[in-house]
Amino acid sequence: MSYLIEPVLPRRLPHRFRGHSNRWECRELVARLCRLGYEVDVIDFDKAERLPRDHYDLVLALDSELLEIAGRTSPDILLSHLTGASPQYNNEAELERLEQLELRRGVRLPPHRLAADPESTLEAYGAADHCSLIGNNWTRSTYPADIAAKAHEIPVTGSVAYVKQASRLVPDEREFVWFFGAGAVHKGLDLVLEAFSGLPEARLHVIGNIQGETEFMTEYRKELFETPNIRFHGMLDPAGRDFRRIADRSVAFVAPTCSEGTSTACVTMLQVGLLPVLTVQAGVDLDEGAGIMLNEASADEIRESVIAVNRAPQEALRMEIATTQAGALDRHSRARFSSSIGSYLRGVTG
Repeated sequence: MSYLIEPVLPRRLPHRFRGHSNRWECRELVARLCRLGYEVDVIDFDKAERLPRDHYDLVLALDSELLEIAGRTSPDILLSHLTGASPQYNNEAELERLEQLELRRGVRLPPHRLAADPESTLEAYGAADHCSLIGNNWTRSTYPADIAAKAHEIPVTGSVAYVKQASRLVPDEREFVWFFGAGAVHKGLDLVLEAFSGLPEARLHVIGNIQGETEFMTEYRKELFETPNIRFHGMLDPAGRDFRRIADRSVAFVAPTCSEGTSTACVTMLQVGLLPVLTVQAGVDLDEGAGIMLNEASADEIRESVIAVNRAPQEALRMEIATTQAGALDRHSRARFSSSIGSYLRGVTG
């Protein structure tokens, strides 16, 4: 299996599976293969040259490394694990967001979430016997028909996080959160900052690992550090005390991302108990009438959505958030992932 080594090492650290949920999911993939009788060697996804043996019965890999491993080990079963939208769609979407930003502000920022070698990656997916897909029907629709037809949808899990109780779902403050990892423009932070800079009565908490994106930090310095209703926190543990204080004051998260599989960040915020304001490209299925699905993902549309949330009656809003939270806790639980990936692996290995 070509994915992540660290989560499967025999360590017993108290916070081992905090952070991105792909760590626990990687460990569960190995556990499920072992239950099927396989002896599993694991390498990091970018270390395809480090193969302990010269033959494998089964190879599971993320991207184009599947072809390199298969060419060197002649496996009987090839499995691809798709964790995002089609790499071609992903790259086109991010570049379009950067072009839109340049038109608005006259500055060209570099991309941070481009998929490497999308042609080879799609070739690998095409060569796979079966594909597991972290995503939904929208995610599937971004792939060529032959790959989409053999993709088995697997529900992503949320990160370990603070879960708000019913009495805290609609706080008096009704503040808002942007919560993502790297890729500020890809994840729509530019649009969110532009929206909230024109909404002095609405407070935004920016939580994310974007300090290394120096061009973005320079361009949006005023919004991030000099606008009274916007506060930048950097990356926070969603199970930690600092995040809990923010969550208890917040009512919704805003996620106008341009391309995902199913966003772990969005699922985590749903499970925390925040109302979703997001794009279809987040790869998240919402119950009808629950949450706000952005159509244009423009600053104006985001601003209008924030105003609508702040004006919503408290009890109706509490019921809406309770619905999205309960759905996310059920659909994206570890038990659901384990059952789904286990059923998939049993089926494809015969």
